Amino acid sequence: MGAETLVNNGEAKAPLILGLQPAALIDHVARVDWSLLHQIPGERGGSIPVEFKELEHILSELKKHILTSVDDPSPMKTMAGGSVANTIRGLSSGFGVNSGMIGAHGDDEQGQLFVSNMNFTGVNISRLRKKTGPTAQCVCLVDAYANASPEAALEYLSKYCRWAVVTLGANGCIAKHAQEVVRVPAIGETKAVDATGAGDLFAGGFLYGLVKGLSLEECCKVGSCSGGAVIRSLGGEVTPENWQWMYKQMQIKGLPLPDISELMSPRSNKH
Repeated sequence: MGAETLVNNGEAKAPLILGLQPAALIDHVARVDWSLLHQIPGERGGSIPVEFKELEHILSELKKHILTSVDDPSPMKTMAGGSVANTIRGLSSGFGVNSGMIGAHGDDEQGQLFVSNMNFTGVNISRLRKKTGPTAQCVCLVDAYANASPEAALEYLSKYCRWAVVTLGANGCIAKHAQEVVRVPAIGETKAVDATGAGDLFAGGFLYGLVKGLSLEECCKVGSCSGGAVIRSLGGEVTPENWQWMYKQMQIKGLPLPDISELMSPRSNKH
């Protein structure tokens, strides 16, 4: 992930943030009962690679084990996935930051879905390339309901990053820039439905803060708002309703809002 400033006729434009995700990924996110989770090897919270036939089997089994909820009428969602894609999509669709993707997708239906999803949310896809072969897929199973110290992790990251952040789930985050260290609590009002994309959207909010020249603490607060928005529904893509929830939280905390009127206007295709 990097930021490059575009210059036109001697005038600097808003930074263009480019996300590098070598391989496109499609997420299938579903809330399921424990009986399905027991059938799949691996530890809770982890991930395992599977053959395509096993992937097809898991997707077919989902229909028998999906849990419905009055709070979320869509118990399963399919969307472009991957940490970088989640972050870049959030920056573009929720914060209005001119953002793009670098990477490749397969020449199949999933590849086209990835491209369409990113393009629809305003992401510049001119640097995405189509390659022969299938697009990777991931099944994220959510049930009905890290061991090193955060401080040690922060100290380690700060040796290699100008801005180091360790997210702590419901406990917020800690961050360091130069000699400054801050701890920011999570948004207490949010109701967690699915943690998929929480860290990715936090990163998007944090990057938005850097683009706007906010302080380290304020960048963390924006990240806390955007991370809190995505966990209110299934999948790593924030719904329009939850973007509105995030804007309200930012307003309450006195944080600068994106140009919402521009975000609501029809988007042109970016190829």
